[in-house]
Amino acid sequence: MLNGIISDRLSPRSPHHFDNLLAYGQSKLCLIMFIAEFRRNYPR
Repeated sequence: MLNGIISDRLSPRSPHHFDNLLAYGQSKLCLIMFIAEFRRNYPR
C-alpha cells in the first residue's frame, strides 16, 4: 500500500508528480520575481 503510493508519486505519468512539478515551478518563479522586486527597491 505505502510502496504503491510512493511509486505513484515518483512516476512521471502520475498526476501527483505533475502537481508537485507545477507547484515547484510556481514557487521558483515567485522567488525569482521576489528577488527582482527586492533588488529594484533596494539597490546596493
